[in-house]
Amino acid sequence: LSFEQEFIQSLDQIWPLSPGTQAIGVNSATAGLHLALDTLGVRQGDRVVMSPYTFVATAEVVRYLGAWPVFVDIEPGTFHLDPDALEKVLRKYKRTLRPIKAVLAVHISGCSWKIEHIRQLCNHYKAYLVEDGAHTFPSGISAGAHGTLGDIGVYSFYANKTITTGEGGMVVTSHSHWAQTMKNKRLHGIDREVWNRYTSGSSGAQYDVTQLGYKYNLPDLAAAIGRVQLSRAQGFLEKRRNLAWKYYRVLGQRDWILLPTLGDPWEQNTGHNIADSLFTGQSHAWHLFIIQLVPEKLTINRDQFVNLLKDKGILTSLHFIPLHRFTYYKKLPGKKKSYFHAEQTSDQAISLPLFSLLTEDEHQRVLAQVLEIGDTHYRRHG
Repeated sequence: LSFEQEFIQSLDQIWPLSPGTQAIGVNSATAGLHLALDTLGVRQGDRVVMSPYTFVATAEVVRYLGAWPVFVDIEPGTFHLDPDALEKVLRKYKRTLRPIKAVLAVHISGCSWKIEHIRQLCNHYKAYLVEDGAHTFPSGISAGAHGTLGDIGVYSFYANKTITTGEGGMVVTSHSHWAQTMKNKRLHGIDREVWNRYTSGSSGAQYDVTQLGYKYNLPDLAAAIGRVQLSRAQGFLEKRRNLAWKYYRVLGQRDWILLPTLGDPWEQNTGHNIADSLFTGQSHAWHLFIIQLVPEKLTINRDQFVNLLKDKGILTSLHFIPLHRFTYYKKLPGKKKSYFHAEQTSDQAISLPLFSLLTEDEHQRVLAQVLEIGDTHYRRHG
């Protein structure tokens, strides 16, 4: 079996997939998102909705096609697209000559948020739903695996993801025509796979170029690494899950920390115990553990907190700087808006170390230093 076939099998073992679901290996999740939007017919002047609280790749692929990103704020207390705000934008653009072509739902940190609601909105307003599931493998909700809940889903195998091929990604769809189009487009628009051209005896090595394509295929060496990584995915997930649970249990005792959202509330509507499934099931991939500081509880700000951790030898990260703050996106035409919740979350967020090779001693040291800094700079009223 190929890496693509094994990837589909691994998803199907936990979440039964729609018949004919296919995976298309690509050299990055960015390439996968570009292929997805191109295949769905996003073109010059079209609009694609997303939250500004994401990595820049989510928006740049829209610009590659000459289309325009339409930013919608995140839901308060989450890192995810606000469905109520999304509906207002979909309704607004429906009255124009350019209704929203697609919605890019970004599953920040490894879980979705009200994805069923978002899918219903997309169906109602006739917009395609593309899942940016770069953080999500191997996770899903009762309705299915993340990345299979919309029209097309995209995963990342970058070096810091749960499984990695160094660089690489996977696109998944149950629509056979889209799958075939993406297979062709990922390798220069050629109508036959390389392996087929050299192993089929019926038509030799002849081929045709049927459409404009790209050099987006996943290299064979990367795919070979991916097959080994795939066999270890559940072990990697369990390690991340255990680390996240310890973060949650210890840091939850402090009122100057806001902990990450507890996954998709869809699970609560299906009788699942969301807190249990976070740490024993598959609902969260725990790619990131993002805490937020409560400014009024501390005498230092987020950047000072991060620098104090750095002085102790603990490196953190920031996920994410809202896209509308970057120079390029400030220059895009249109009315400039403030996205309050995305901005507030970004200004308070710290991504703590979380990876499968993090040792128990290292994890305990991170916890101890976070608590020491926060408790030392706690604002004691009165």
